[in-house]
Amino acid sequence: MPPHSVSFDTRPVILATEVKDDWEEEIRRQWLENKQQVADEIAQQYGVWNGEEKLANFCALGREPFSVVSFHTTFLRQCRDAFIAHSFYPALTGACALGERILNHLVLKLRDYNKATDSYKNVYDKESFDNWNMAIDVLDEWQVFIDEGVFRAWQAFVINKTRLSKEETDLHTSSGVADLFRRLYNLRNDSLHFRVDLDVETRKPALRAIQLLQDIVAAQFGVEGPLPWFIPEARGQFIRKQFEDTPFIREFYLPACDLVGPGYRIEQVGNGLQICDPGPYEDKGISDEQFVELMNAARDK
Repeated sequence: MPPHSVSFDTRPVILATEVKDDWEEEIRRQWLENKQQVADEIAQQYGVWNGEEKLANFCALGREPFSVVSFHTTFLRQCRDAFIAHSFYPALTGACALGERILNHLVLKLRDYNKATDSYKNVYDKESFDNWNMAIDVLDEWQVFIDEGVFRAWQAFVINKTRLSKEETDLHTSSGVADLFRRLYNLRNDSLHFRVDLDVETRKPALRAIQLLQDIVAAQFGVEGPLPWFIPEARGQFIRKQFEDTPFIREFYLPACDLVGPGYRIEQVGNGLQICDPGPYEDKGISDEQFVELMNAARDK
């Protein structure tokens, strides 16, 4: 089952790419045109007033994380929009609020699968939770977050790909998704309770809050890197059969997936993409490895 819809914005990558002097003239020209086109799009999207600073804010956020379209996607984009438009405090508080909303959604969606756990009694009769530490501990007990080994591999993948320094992201020193949530919670407490320094400087904490949130989304809901529920050999993102009955995957990934056979194709239809599957297929079960073999054979024809 491949995700049929993901959310991402890679335009910051285009802007951050330096045009090399040793590139061929035509390639250099195309890249410069691409960068100018993106800069013009940002000016149209966010307005020309303080345009250079808005462009700098846009680049500072990095690319929007590749994520399965879910409840957090629209709100995360709104936090990014606020930051780019110099509305730093709304961006900061919005990112913190969205972190709490994600925790609530995870607990509410997954608690009925965990009635036999000790922590179920703490969450079974509530419709919302403002105690982040309790919610994080509960999700940790239910083994919802990716484990440390998976997180370390994903962490190395992202750091190598983005080239962000320790000064630009918490990711270098984080130990997992639960730790990222706790860092965001501490920032929330510092930001929502009275602090005089926020009257002077809100950009830095707002940027950190959004980056923490983006790392949470990319690690827990993403479609990139060595995440354990994807078939590693497949050309594309396909859910491994052994994970289809995992509560987290069932509730958050499978609703954003299409069920396809190995002969499927993705075709451009108008301004969008459409999945075309020739079918029907023989009515029998196959392994993940057999699916990949059949899919590769169909694509190589």
